[in-house]
Amino acid sequence: MSDQLPPGNFLYKGGKALEYDTYNNSDIVHAVVYPTITKLDDKAFESCLKLVSIRLPDGVTKIGNSAFRNCKSLSSIHLPDGVTEIGNSAFMYCSSLSSIHLPNGVTIGKNAFFNCSLLPSIEVTKIERENRRRRRWNFLQVVIFVIFTVVPFALVRFVITLEH
Repeated sequence: MSDQLPPGNFLYKGGKALEYDTYNNSDIVHAVVYPTITKLDDKAFESCLKLVSIRLPDGVTKIGNSAFRNCKSLSSIHLPDGVTEIGNSAFMYCSSLSSIHLPNGVTIGKNAFFNCSLLPSIEVTKIERENRRRRRWNFLQVVIFVIFTVVPFALVRFVITLEH
């Protein structure tokens, strides 16, 4: 891949796209992530206000914390199927984001899509729902164990009935 790109384009090779003092004056409109990159670092494109699009290679597995935070012009992004983790606040304040492809089984951090007002919804995949059910069942097993060791058996049957 050539490192020569037209003005407004940026080849991401890791780290932060810009230094803090130039974020708000960023001229990055389109970004391409270098093919060997497997994760976008924390705050990689934070506050790149003019960033409209980014192309991620299939090898990317992690989107770091606040990676696209405050990228107000980013309207859509396609995450490769290999992405397993989206960090905290990764897309926070991406007020133009209206479309995102999420791979199955991806873990989504806190406030990852906070204030993405144009994003109509995020579909939770079947795998995520099943994981949530397993966590709920594990919690129920712990509650039952505690109750068995502390509360008489008659009350345990009552608690289990309420959970279903």
